[in-house]
Amino acid sequence: MSSSVISTTLGFRNLKVKKGDRLDLPVKNCTGLRGRATNTERVLTWKTVCPSSKKRVTVIIGNLWDLTLDEGIKVWLNLRALVKDARRTGSNSSVHDLLLEARGESRITNEELPPPLTCGPDVLDQYYLTQIENSSIKRPDVIKDIFKRLIFPHILQVEFNADGEIIEKGTPLCQVERGFVTDQILKIACGQHIPNEEKRPNKTYGGQAVASKTLTYSLSFFKWADATGKLNGYPNPLSSLSKKLFNFKAPKRDRFLYREEITPLFEAIEASEMSPQSKIALHVLLRTGVRRSELTNALWKNVDFEACSWFIPAEDAKNKSAIKIPLSQQLLELFHQLRDEAKGSKYVLGGLAPASLSKALKRLQDSGRLDLAQPIRLHDLRRSYSTFLGDLGVQPHVIEKALNHSLEGVAAIYNRADLYSERATAIKLLSDALESPIQLLPAKQKID
Repeated sequence: MSSSVISTTLGFRNLKVKKGDRLDLPVKNCTGLRGRATNTERVLTWKTVCPSSKKRVTVIIGNLWDLTLDEGIKVWLNLRALVKDARRTGSNSSVHDLLLEARGESRITNEELPPPLTCGPDVLDQYYLTQIENSSIKRPDVIKDIFKRLIFPHILQVEFNADGEIIEKGTPLCQVERGFVTDQILKIACGQHIPNEEKRPNKTYGGQAVASKTLTYSLSFFKWADATGKLNGYPNPLSSLSKKLFNFKAPKRDRFLYREEITPLFEAIEASEMSPQSKIALHVLLRTGVRRSELTNALWKNVDFEACSWFIPAEDAKNKSAIKIPLSQQLLELFHQLRDEAKGSKYVLGGLAPASLSKALKRLQDSGRLDLAQPIRLHDLRRSYSTFLGDLGVQPHVIEKALNHSLEGVAAIYNRADLYSERATAIKLLSDALESPIQLLPAKQKID
């Protein structure tokens, strides 16, 4: 098959399309009929004017994973003739109904369909199991949190009791209105939703990034419900919605600590009322650059005091890539302190919840003990770690490996070097610099 035209079923199915790309190719000898291909999709499409709405629409003729090209062309020819006849006779038939007729299918009326299905516990359990827990998603807990805080209460109108049990199943899935969903998504983007009015009456939860995730997961849920028959034959009410209609843009964060802020931060941490584990954990995060969950999930069996290393297994790493972290003398002392505080727990932080570290850092700043030009978040410590290493002369590829970032392209295939000794040198260099940051860290202009 030519790269610019579709002529055979096998050639279209075997097209190589990168993830995120989309090809739109004409079908040979079929003017107007086109094939759309992504890394997972192979469909035939045709643009026409709907006889009922008088609007130009794109019709999906069929899926070429299920049909052959000849079968798809036959459906298209039938549909084209039906549309032409509808225009000639002034019929108000919709393109969807005509497509069903062209395929030889009959339209099912709402009277013939079973009762609409609501979002009960069995539906949620099946969705969680098949789409979240048993998938390759890196942070399933984040998706579950979006569902619990926003999708269930504000999109599906599901209500839960204090034990997490459904007490009100909410709106039937097929009756969720696009306009209502759009309004809710826009409210989330503006931060107008409050997840827990009793405990946090003044705390809003939202923004463009959260709204984008809420829309993405809502569309995914309804697509799954449609594909698995949970809509009982009713059409997917959100099929015409897409992220492109909202154009959400989440601002990229670039905050990191300046050298003048390090000593005040350490002093404020020491003088605070946070738990000993939280105090030490903040120091460890800044000195190792690990992610929050990688530290809270850390087990003592993976800490080797004799070899001065800490192993993070693949299941605890965000990119599912295991890494061994070198421990400087200062870090070894911190881990000894953590072992004393663990009181026999198998966890390095004694089972401390990931969110508790973020809350501890926020409370520290809200208390007035720490005067910073701009607030900092927990992930800003990781960004500071990377910035400090760069300022101290550490090579970029060593920093990337120290951050356990996934390489892309050719580098991901051929660069398998662990760079352990280089990373050990870098961590020691930073640990020594943090002992007296004003003298040792390169100068940075303080935030105005």
